Amino acid sequence: MHGKVPVEGFKFLTRLHYWAAHTVTHGSESPWGEHEIDYVLFFTMESKDKLTIKPHPDEVDDVCWVTKQKLLA
Repeated sequence: MHGKVPVEGFKFLTRLHYWAAHTVTHGSESPWGEHEIDYVLFFTMESKDKLTIKPHPDEVDDVCWVTKQKLLA
């Protein structure tokens, strides 16, 4: 099953409450914006070469691969 990860393999780390007015498009008195709950999930793999990810650019700002040693440092 190359390139796919089972949902059961994700580890929930935390969730974040996020709110922001959409001032870039609508100005400082904007009635529009975002109000959401975002989740931080971990998935452990032996090698990042075993998976190709294609995050949606409107939804994912950054992806970071780290070794266990770097994560614990």
